[in-house]
Amino acid sequence: MSNRIPPETLPSLVREFASYKTAIQGCSQKTADEYLLDLRTFLRYRRLQQQHHTKSATTLLQQYSSMLHQHAKMASLI
Repeated sequence: MSNRIPPETLPSLVREFASYKTAIQGCSQKTADEYLLDLRTFLRYRRLQQQHHTKSATTLLQQYSSMLHQHAKMASLI
């Protein structure tokens, strides 16, 4: 199963970040793709939060980090 995200669906800054990860930092394409998936998930989460109410960026990142940690714990149980 491929986790590739069509690049045209991402903001230019996110595409530039992926290029940086592969070209400058030497990450594999798979690693860059995982970063893109995480960023896409965060941007969706942020958009939903903005629709419901406004919170500080720090609070949002803490909540998002907690959510990722919970998902990782659940995945390790499988």
